Amino acid sequence: MNPLAPRLLAPLLLAAGCALLTACSGDRDPAPAPDPPSRTVTATAPAPRAPEPLKMPIDPYRISNAEHAELRAAEQILVNACLERLGSDYRSPHTAVVRPAPEAPYGITDRQWARDHGYRIPPGLQARPDPDAAQPDATAQALITGGVAYTEDGDPMPFADVEKVTRYRGRAVPEGGCLGEARRTLAERDDNRDLTGVPRDIYGEAYQKSRQDPEVKRVFAAWSDCMREKGHDYASPLDPSNDPRFPEDPPASADEKRTAVADVACKERTGLVAVWHRVESAIERSLMAEHPDELAAARADRETRLANARRVNARHD
Repeated sequence: MNPLAPRLLAPLLLAAGCALLTACSGDRDPAPAPDPPSRTVTATAPAPRAPEPLKMPIDPYRISNAEHAELRAAEQILVNACLERLGSDYRSPHTAVVRPAPEAPYGITDRQWARDHGYRIPPGLQARPDPDAAQPDATAQALITGGVAYTEDGDPMPFADVEKVTRYRGRAVPEGGCLGEARRTLAERDDNRDLTGVPRDIYGEAYQKSRQDPEVKRVFAAWSDCMREKGHDYASPLDPSNDPRFPEDPPASADEKRTAVADVACKERTGLVAVWHRVESAIERSLMAEHPDELAAARADRETRLANARRVNARHD
């Protein structure tokens, strides 16, 4: 099943950015170490309009799903230029900025979406493997990654199954491969640190803490009572999208759509989204007050990377 998940509609699969160039983290948990590049991913089109997530205090400091898509597209362009410079024949197909899976921190909130799709991500908002795309061989993978990933502090972590290379056809391979070079270019820095870790952690921690807040628990209970009146037995608004009764594959069943419509109606009746958003925002602000220096650095880094990525992408539109 491809449900409308509580924290994120789906794990991000951004064009050659998640699967080919890096693992993505638009969700509320810290980013895992990226896997080696393996498969080019493209998005199905056309796509329906996704609901916009509510603004959060941490937003100016963190990189959103949509911004991750912009960064991955620019990295892809820069990686291809690097591969050409090194004399490699491999090129990752450029598919421009792929529309990312929308963020849905409070589950489904849009009545029309519920009626049309239930808890599913419509095909136009899903990224799909491109079966015709050329896949990087072991040499291309080594040139793209340099055989390493980097921790948040910029320390290298060798891939177990990708060779670390320093030279290719008589040319020096950049530290961290073409991807490492691309990221340093966008960040205008010589190191490989991830300065957005603190806002990403705050984003996740505030969400988890908000779920335990007494006011949020009370509105959860009111939502649950409302759903029970409509014939649906769920303890939490995070439960329906993972109901095993709903079919594994799309499209959504009539029962799923009815449940989703009732879910949205009960959120509206109880004011659940407004309460949860207010509580989570307050927790974010409290956590943010503990990290002024890290957040200032993260904001500057985010703005620099996005500005450079947008220039790179604009030249290749």
